[in-house]
Amino acid sequence: VGDFAKIMPPLSTTPYLVFVSLRFLTIISVLCFSLLLWFLLRQGRFDHLRRFLIRLGCLVSIVGLYIYVAQIVGLPELPRTRVGTSGLAVEEVKFTYAFHRVLGTFREPSHLAEWLILPMFLAFSEGKKRIFSQILMSVTMLMTGSMTGICSSGIGFVAALILFNPLKGKQ
Repeated sequence: VGDFAKIMPPLSTTPYLVFVSLRFLTIISVLCFSLLLWFLLRQGRFDHLRRFLIRLGCLVSIVGLYIYVAQIVGLPELPRTRVGTSGLAVEEVKFTYAFHRVLGTFREPSHLAEWLILPMFLAFSEGKKRIFSQILMSVTMLMTGSMTGICSSGIGFVAALILFNPLKGKQ
């Protein structure tokens, strides 16, 4: 009890200390990214940040749609699997139901949908000049089949309509 390094699987990809350190590194990277965002916003770089996130969302959508088509048609796919914690199993994506979902480089379709929410809303905030980005990310979101992402987007659009009422003149 308490010696977790001994209960790590013998074929695990990293030693216990590295395994735990990577978890802390994730937390530290989120904090550093938050500080970077704060700095950029304080410097008045919101427009640059918004354009970057919209382009990144489009790129992720295009890659996701390519992988979707590649699975169906038999084109070469980008690598999306990883070795499990045990070091033995490689987690492969297999769909056991009729609806084939877009998942891109993410391990779950819902993760792609959740990730696309912010860039998609940023594209909608720019109006008709980002119509291609809006359609691309909306189609990708719907094709993930993620109820979490789709419902979250719907709730966000309803909240935006209530708060900002785009039908009432220039807002």
